[in-house]
Amino acid sequence: GGSTYSNITGATNSSFAQASVPVGQNGYRFRVIVTAGCGSVTSTAGILTVNAFPVITFNPAGTVCVSDAAFSLSATPAGGTFSGTGVSGNNFIPSVAGVGTKSVMYTATNAGCQSAATRTIRVNECAERHLTLSQEYSITVYPNPNRGRFNIRLNTDLYNRLNVAVYNSLGQQVKSQVFAGLSYGSVIRVNLDNFPAGTYHLLLSEEDTGKTDRRSEKLVVYK
Repeated sequence: GGSTYSNITGATNSSFAQASVPVGQNGYRFRVIVTAGCGSVTSTAGILTVNAFPVITFNPAGTVCVSDAAFSLSATPAGGTFSGTGVSGNNFIPSVAGVGTKSVMYTATNAGCQSAATRTIRVNECAERHLTLSQEYSITVYPNPNRGRFNIRLNTDLYNRLNVAVYNSLGQQVKSQVFAGLSYGSVIRVNLDNFPAGTYHLLLSEEDTGKTDRRSEKLVVYK
């Protein structure tokens, strides 16, 4: 503390080494007293700095599906680095990681003292999501009925591109749009504000290598 000093037992050599230095000694002051025939001389104090290893808290998601969207990783203390298969910056991307048990490491440094913690994320295939458009529950259309604006939620991971066509009760196509960059859980927003109230038919399709998957839904628009 600098005001009261205690002799260190056995420290009577010209050098002093401490085998283990606890972080609680940060700020300790050390001095040496040299005695000869003409008396004693006390040195100025040397101040000890002890840097603590970072204590890491890191709790990523335990189990995800390979078709899940990328999600953020978080850990403390801030300023560290995530690494591992499927890691990009502070995000974990299941589709890049692939199916299996993946290790994610977080490394943090405090004044040159480095700590690391590793956690595992289990990436599952989740085959129940492999639904073709013709299968029940592959999409959800809501709200239905609606006032001209509705959403299409994708409950399948088999498609990243869909053609959406809307037909009136006479069988005439009144709207057509292609949506790309889709994945499981994507929500497509469709606007029919400029069309009159009535019953419409929604046709979703995906053409890929000659194979066509389709799904038709009845849609009621009221004004």
